[in-house]
Amino acid sequence: MDCGFYFGSFKIADTDLLIATASQILCFGPNGEMKWASAQLGIDGVLIEDLKNGVISGTGEWDPPGGWKPFRISIETGQP
Repeated sequence: MDCGFYFGSFKIADTDLLIATASQILCFGPNGEMKWASAQLGIDGVLIEDLKNGVISGTGEWDPPGGWKPFRISIETGQP
């Protein structure tokens, strides 16, 4: 799977694998199938900070260096 410029981290959410890339989050199911890809959450880094109550909370860097903005998306769909 091409994740664009780079990937930053992996996180496990129940049985799914979340991959934070330079600009979005990709979600893969337990059999390796892609379940969803989020909209653009940043341009030079996405950080997953919390997974709670069906929500992924984090920050995306929009104005490097240091221009981080928060986001919250659904763990099930990747939508805000």
